[in-house]
Amino acid sequence: MNLDNNHIDDFVKQVVKKATLEKPGNEFVPSLMDKINELKPENIIINVSPIISRGGWFIIAFIIMSVFAMLFLFGSTTLSFPDYSFSFNNIISTYSVINIPKVFLVGLLAFVFYFIIQIYVIVKQTNNIYT
Repeated sequence: MNLDNNHIDDFVKQVVKKATLEKPGNEFVPSLMDKINELKPENIIINVSPIISRGGWFIIAFIIMSVFAMLFLFGSTTLSFPDYSFSFNNIISTYSVINIPKVFLVGLLAFVFYFIIQIYVIVKQTNNIYT
């Protein structure tokens, strides 16, 4: 058994020594480049559908803007919730008035504004890449 392995090892060593590097033909690189050019992104159709439609974003923006408009138009920094007759009436009456500072409201408004601008810029850049 050991002799058979030695013969196989010697045979493999001789074959490996005699083997040379195989060089590709002249048409290899151009044919490979043609295949790569066929796979360019222009030839690939990507169907992208947004999770929230454009109309949905307008509704969300309208709701946010109307909440902030009501806060500023009423001139009060206090939000009050109506009392409901639930069994948790004591808890609701304890937290029925929430004081929100104007600085916080302005900061939140600025954050939402810049967040919307950021989403708009990201969408524009993504559309420019894939079109």
